[in-house]
Order: sequence, then structure tokens, then C-alpha cells
Amino acid sequence: MPVPRCRKCENAHNARTRLGCGGAIIGLISGILLGIALQDEFHGVIVALVAFAIISIIGYIISLATFPLGIKSESHKNNFPTMQEMLEKGWKIGDKPS
Repeated sequence: MPVPRCRKCENAHNARTRLGCGGAIIGLISGILLGIALQDEFHGVIVALVAFAIISIIGYIISLATFPLGIKSESHKNNFPTMQEMLEKGWKIGDKPS
């Protein structure tokens, strides 16, 4: 069920998602490259995991820090009156019917 939101909120939610996903993607690529480059000096897998974790966390923190004040999170859509009515009728939140 679509839940309406204004353009400002939609843009803020999309920017937050892009920053979070971008941090994970850059973290993955950096982790792989650093793991390969430092395979002889350090255990490559450990370096890759640490680099991925650090860069992903930084991306997530940036997405939180740049999120505009006054805009509610996407989970607030569950409080939309029509959603509440459907949940009371036994509907569940998800992508498809079970």
C-alpha cells in the first residue's frame, strides 16, 4: 500500500539510503583491494573485513549526520492511518502477500 510523503522527505530518505549503500559498496571494494595489497604483510581476509567494517560504519554515520532535522524516518509510515487500519485487520508489513 503506498503511503504518501512530500518531495522533501522522499529526497532526504533517498539521500540517506544512497549514502549508506555507497559506504557499504566503497567499503567492500576498498576491503578487497586492501586485502589483496596487504596479503603478504597481514592476513588479507582480516584486513579486508576491517576495512569494509570501518568504511561502511563511516558511510552510515555520515548518512545519519546529514539527515535533515524535522524529517521523520521511513518507519514512521507504519503510523499512517490507513496502514494502522490494515494492521488492525490482520495484515502484515512486507513486500508481498504471504
